[in-house]
Amino acid sequence: MAKDTCYVNILLHGLFFMEFANNLLVVTAPDIGMHKYCMVNNGFLTEFPQKVKPIDIDLGPSSLSGLQKGAVNKFTDYPAIPQFSKKDAKVGDLKTNYRLQILLPQPEEIIPLRRAELSDFQKVAPNGNIAKRVFDSCSQGGKNSKFSLLTCLRYTKQPAFGSPPTVTIGFYAEHKDFPKISEMNATYTQAQAIWQTGANFDLQLQEIFPPSPKVCPEVHPGYGIVPDDENSLAELLLEVPCSSKKGTDVANCVQFGVNP
Repeated sequence: MAKDTCYVNILLHGLFFMEFANNLLVVTAPDIGMHKYCMVNNGFLTEFPQKVKPIDIDLGPSSLSGLQKGAVNKFTDYPAIPQFSKKDAKVGDLKTNYRLQILLPQPEEIIPLRRAELSDFQKVAPNGNIAKRVFDSCSQGGKNSKFSLLTCLRYTKQPAFGSPPTVTIGFYAEHKDFPKISEMNATYTQAQAIWQTGANFDLQLQEIFPPSPKVCPEVHPGYGIVPDDENSLAELLLEVPCSSKKGTDVANCVQFGVNP
């Protein structure tokens, strides 16, 4: 008798650092004062307790999650994912003063969603160590022109008995409204504290005119994902559908792949 198959999509919204280590994918959110930390499952939004720090979620091989290890173990095969080399950037290792950390197996696929133009990121972040590292890593010598604002980590789950064909779970570490450039710069400054050599995580944004184009949820994202799964926390809480005037763009928090 053939086994049932259940696919699990883990969607990351907001500021996370993702790093492969010891056959795991470690997803870490820094402790940012303006951020809310939440998860959503089947449309139900749950905020993690503000007084509990840090929050550790183990979905790895030793847990009961059933998530199966995939073959993906590097971000360089997915250049649309914002990423940089910690060695080249000279930021050192991530420290343990995080707000939220999720342990996951290696995924079977990484899916970049809400893809903006890499050139738009370069316009709002034209200077600095991290901005250059991210642009160069994503561009891969001009081979890639996209820059994702939302990351999907895809897994199969076993046993799949009693599970639907697809489950989508979202984790949020971001503002509850649409941040100003000054608020984004304060966020990235606070994020320095999670790195051993924090001063080298120098990402700062600048105001541009016209502002960066809004990047709305894809109409047919596939993989069992629906457009509502792609909504940012601000879009959910304010009940403001993404449009050309209001929504997520490259001047918002993103997920960074951390390469060796």
